[in-house]
Amino acid sequence: NATYNQLLLQHTENTLATVMGASSARLVLSSALDGRDIALDELAVLVEDASSQRQEFSQNLLQSAIENASEGISIVNEDLKLVAWNKKYLDLFEYPAELIYVGSPVEALIRHNVKRGLCGAGDVDNQVFRRIEYLRKGSPHSSERQQASGQTVRIEGNPLPGGGFVMMFSDITAYRQAEQVLKEANLDLETRVYERTLTLAKTNEALAKAHEKAEQANMAKSQYLKACSHDLMQPLEAARLFTSALTEQNTLTVEQQRQVDNIDRSLKAANNLLADLAEIARLESGNIKPNIEVFALNDLFEDLAQEFSALAIEQKVEFRLVATKVWVKSDQHLLRRIIQNLVGNAFRYASPGKVLLGARVFNNKVTIQILDSGPGIPLEKQVLVFEQFTQLDTPNRQSGRGLGLGLNITQSLAQLLGHSLSLQSREMQGCKFSIVVEKACQLTQPPKLLAPVLNMGLKDITVLCIDNDPDVLSGMVELLSAWQCNILAADSRYGALIEFDNHQSDIDILLVDYQLGYQAGLPVGEQADGLTLIADIRNQCNHYIPAILITATTESGVEDKALAADVGFMRKLVKPAALRAMMSAKLAQKLQIDYGD
Repeated sequence: NATYNQLLLQHTENTLATVMGASSARLVLSSALDGRDIALDELAVLVEDASSQRQEFSQNLLQSAIENASEGISIVNEDLKLVAWNKKYLDLFEYPAELIYVGSPVEALIRHNVKRGLCGAGDVDNQVFRRIEYLRKGSPHSSERQQASGQTVRIEGNPLPGGGFVMMFSDITAYRQAEQVLKEANLDLETRVYERTLTLAKTNEALAKAHEKAEQANMAKSQYLKACSHDLMQPLEAARLFTSALTEQNTLTVEQQRQVDNIDRSLKAANNLLADLAEIARLESGNIKPNIEVFALNDLFEDLAQEFSALAIEQKVEFRLVATKVWVKSDQHLLRRIIQNLVGNAFRYASPGKVLLGARVFNNKVTIQILDSGPGIPLEKQVLVFEQFTQLDTPNRQSGRGLGLGLNITQSLAQLLGHSLSLQSREMQGCKFSIVVEKACQLTQPPKLLAPVLNMGLKDITVLCIDNDPDVLSGMVELLSAWQCNILAADSRYGALIEFDNHQSDIDILLVDYQLGYQAGLPVGEQADGLTLIADIRNQCNHYIPAILITATTESGVEDKALAADVGFMRKLVKPAALRAMMSAKLAQKLQIDYGD
């Protein structure tokens, strides 16, 4: 049909057009449809013209593509002759015009570049030969070349199918410059990092040395305070014992007794100073370990109220205690020390005046408060009162004695227990110190069965007294003699064991210094102390001997060791009344052990 015939004619024309071109195909097809014959030579001319046109078109298309490429391009045929190139190629190498033409030997171009030094140092003929061999073998190759202009050119050569070579020349100057900048920046960064790291390491090393030096200085200070407080306490202990012995004689005139009392007060003040120094040393050396327990706060309050009752009368202070039923969780001994310091401080600045001790409960916290009617502390000075060796000048302050360590010790103890300590004050409106502690549930305690109190006299009691300081030992002998005791005195472990061997059955109680000094024959680390001596004496007899350990040491754990060994514990300076009471209690305990309840 007509449609089919039309499609067949169109297909035939398209097929012929691919061989001889569209116009020639149309001419041939029209002649055939019209019945006209076309001579063979005429047909050959048509085909040849069409082929020439296609080849020219392809060459033009290829040249256009090469010319518009961003890289320099040159093409050589199988005979190693130049057949195509672009302007970029000419711009890169600046060849003389007579060298660039179709059919130019590539060897001449290579030799020209070698002579210009673009291919590096070396023999010209050898370099030309080596590069020509690459092309003959059809070996792909890639390299970079530094031009005299400073440009960096990357050269890539690849063989063509059927022979020949295509060469591409890329200007990578900007890329290499950027790469160099990055390398230099990276090197600079590495250098700076190294320098900063080195500086930081030196700084850290200096800080570590400074920290170590500060720790050593702090340790040295603590050791100094420890040694100072202990060594100074020994002669003061002796003096206190002598004044106590004088008082016990009851033969002094009123004036003599007044003078002895003045001496005793001065010794007490010196004792307080040394006790503060010793406590600072113990705190800074970490020798104080809290013993957290649950207890009734009011028991502690009543104990402090009794302690300060006499002082309140003496200093004309109206001391009021607000009773409480709350229980708290803390170290009872250390918390008592904190409140004792704060109440004592309030007495010092509020005399004459008022001091109040009480507690407020909010949720699971208990705030213990100490208020006074003293002159108050200006806001700008409130931080200073907690620093070491700081005392504020106020007209109400009682006694100029003291080192200004009390509140610093109080703050350190509060921090040790994890209790918050704060101060609120205004000038002429007094002070309020607050300590926040953890509230606890009340413990169910069995009713206390009060044991009968035995008031043991000390007359004719035989006491083995041991202290390596001769003055302290002499003072203790004087005091015990005033109490009409029988005294066996020894200034060393060796002397004590001899006295015990000679009077074993007569000895009723031991009074032993903790630090007994150097003992010949024993290494430093194995020197025996007072607790060891007490244990040795007890092991040598067949009955229980009461003992009291008396010491000025700041060493941690000594009191706990003494209590665990059923040994009484007292710190120097010894209060005669307290010593007498403890001796009586220990002797009463001995009677109960020997004869039952």
